[in-house]
Amino acid sequence: MKIRKGFVSNSSSSSFIIGIDETKKVCECCGKKDLSGKEIFYLLENSFSYDNSAEMISANSLNNKEKLFKEIKNFLWSEDEEIKKIVDKIDNSKIVLMGSISNHNLALQNIIFNNKNIDIYYKTEE
Repeated sequence: MKIRKGFVSNSSSSSFIIGIDETKKVCECCGKKDLSGKEIFYLLENSFSYDNSAEMISANSLNNKEKLFKEIKNFLWSEDEEIKKIVDKIDNSKIVLMGSISNHNLALQNIIFNNKNIDIYYKTEE
């Protein structure tokens, strides 16, 4: 029996693991800068929804596949093979966040899931 130690996702939220480039890119159309990983983390932690939460994966875990595997395994209820596929996709030069976001928070979902500068390594289907 698996006991979930990380974030809990239900029908009103989506779990995710994302990678964000810390160098801000400038939009070619409007000249506006993208949000950094730390700014997105702040938005998740400080939004007014109890379904939003985030955790930054530590840099020393990103540079150690075994630690990264364990950290993600504590977050997901997935089989080892699925976790290994996620770990293999992660770019350790990015800030990596894992967490949960309310399906009612469309603005924040749009910032995270429709941003070409954010790598989505894992997302629960709605």
